[in-house]
Amino acid sequence: MWTDYFLRAETEAELIAALPMLREGEDWIETGPNHAFDPIPALVLDEGQLAEDGESFAVPPILAPGFHANLRLSALHPARAEIEAAIVSFVVAPDHPRRVFG
Repeated sequence: MWTDYFLRAETEAELIAALPMLREGEDWIETGPNHAFDPIPALVLDEGQLAEDGESFAVPPILAPGFHANLRLSALHPARAEIEAAIVSFVVAPDHPRRVFG
């Protein structure tokens, strides 16, 4: 059984501190036999509008505040209980998720 979590933290550093078991050096371990992790550093709410020059924005994009990630966790993950305890304050339930696991 797999469980999907939508996560939101103020900064990536907060998730790094909460989930060291999903890190290898400076990088996230995005896939493993018992998890998938999808970091989303910039969640675009509105793409804005380019100016006539095609290079600058007449209306700037709107980004959701914070650092977002999706986590798919297997019931067989050896650190499942530890991970679930670490993410409890970061779990959100968006009405319309922008990115999901396929």
